[in-house]
Amino acid sequence: MGERWVLTAAHSVPASASAVTVRFDADLPTHWTAPARILFRAESADVALVEVVGAAARKPITPPRYGLVPDGDRVLRCSAMGFPRFKLRDGTPRRSPHATAPNRYRDSCHATGTVSVLSNRREGTLEFIVAAPDPDPDPARSPWEGMSGAAVWHRGALIGLVQAHHRSDGPGRLVVARVDQ
Repeated sequence: MGERWVLTAAHSVPASASAVTVRFDADLPTHWTAPARILFRAESADVALVEVVGAAARKPITPPRYGLVPDGDRVLRCSAMGFPRFKLRDGTPRRSPHATAPNRYRDSCHATGTVSVLSNRREGTLEFIVAAPDPDPDPARSPWEGMSGAAVWHRGALIGLVQAHHRSDGPGRLVVARVDQ
């Protein structure tokens, strides 16, 4: 959200924690981590705000433009980037300057799709329709696990955060917490 603030899903921040570690540009030459303190948790909206303590961001960060979602029969083209379970890999990332031995990691997923504004009105969320991954081999796990907190963008404006994957909606639909709520 700016030089020191990160907005994410509340359920991805331990409820009993007062601090976490944030990581940026994983496995890239610009990779960095920093301690962060939890400023705000709203379980009802599933959002959390954390503040990077100590060193500020390593490169200038322009705060995002926030977008209001129109109330009407609209379909918005959107995108989000996260690290879902179906992108779990064995081995060493090719672009990792820090890796010395094979390991497991989650690669990034740049999900693109649509938000049909009139879906999920009673829940007060948005429905992000994306290409469906294969089912997870473990039937108790969602292939989208780990995508929570990913920013959802429409025309350069932040409109929400990925919140959940309801299996009953099918493998190609994600629940998005609206930033205008």
